[in-house]
Amino acid sequence: MRRIRLFIVVCAAVLGLTGAGTCASASSRGPVPAPSPRLRIATWQRYLDPRRPDKPWAWQAFERATGAVLGAVGMGNSDDLIAAARSDTFDLIVAPSHLVPDLIGMNRLVPIPVSRLSHYASLQPNLQHVRYGLVDGVDYCVPYAWGPLALAYDKLACTQPPRSWRALWEPTWRGRVAHWDDMALLWTAALASGHPDCFHLEGHALWEAGRWAARLCAQGALLWRDETAQVVDMAAGRVALCAADPSAVARANRLSGRGGGTWALAYPEEGVTGFVDNYCVTTSCRDLKLALAFIDSACSPPVQAALSNFNACGPASAAAVRQISPARRAQLNLDDPNHLNRLILWRPVPNAADYARIMADARSGRLLQ
Repeated sequence: MRRIRLFIVVCAAVLGLTGAGTCASASSRGPVPAPSPRLRIATWQRYLDPRRPDKPWAWQAFERATGAVLGAVGMGNSDDLIAAARSDTFDLIVAPSHLVPDLIGMNRLVPIPVSRLSHYASLQPNLQHVRYGLVDGVDYCVPYAWGPLALAYDKLACTQPPRSWRALWEPTWRGRVAHWDDMALLWTAALASGHPDCFHLEGHALWEAGRWAARLCAQGALLWRDETAQVVDMAAGRVALCAADPSAVARANRLSGRGGGTWALAYPEEGVTGFVDNYCVTTSCRDLKLALAFIDSACSPPVQAALSNFNACGPASAAAVRQISPARRAQLNLDDPNHLNRLILWRPVPNAADYARIMADARSGRLLQ
């Protein structure tokens, strides 16, 4: 940080010393063009351009059409996203459904006039005016993509699709399973232990889910905090079973030099949780008109279909489904109009502090003592 500040000070001093000459030469050339408008975006790593990880998906067409400059940073986990929302650094953030109400409560988001978005009406009906982003009839988010957190398996190691989340705890796979190192582990543990209402656990049910999570940790499960690490571990064959979304499966199968087999998704009989990722405008946004234009572009059917075809992200746009390949539609169950409704969608956890305490005790092994 000191080096950055020193660099800025030095640059300012140099500009100050040479300012007169610079202005004189500039005036002789005519007016200096206005700087390009910029948008700063905090998003998930799966929504970045793999060839330009400092850019969001479909950035080139938008920059050509508007003359704007887009910059994006990939978040590894929910803690990173909350920190980004608090930082005053970003104009737009992509937040999952269970975090949007928290961000509204923190006064970090501004209302979105969805009537100004030409592609909003083409979103799936159950993704318009979503309850978790609606306050007094005002929208604070626009759904962008969705996906299940299902049970991924390496077909080279596991020849049959697992039928239950309990497969993660089977001795056969000891040391070869992985999960996200956050509250989602308790959600999975709750499903495995017979508690389908995994977002409202209290008392004994929460303690039991914590015990299941602690056992998984004690058995040597990898706990991920970063999407890139997840995909690399899957592709390298370090795990055989894990909780993952379709995008992670697609990227692991696409990664060159794989050490494992081909990954696939299973939908356990206990149920599967799922997320909806949403574009939100932060209170730090400097150009609402430009931000709305980008959100509208991101929700357009061609952009949504391209993202789904390449990265296996569920499209928020109903109109995009016709442009998605049959194989991808089958993988995402897009021909089943009720598939999204059957997912146990992530929602705010009222006693999140209790979940965090139980999760910490599970990691440390205290729940097994």
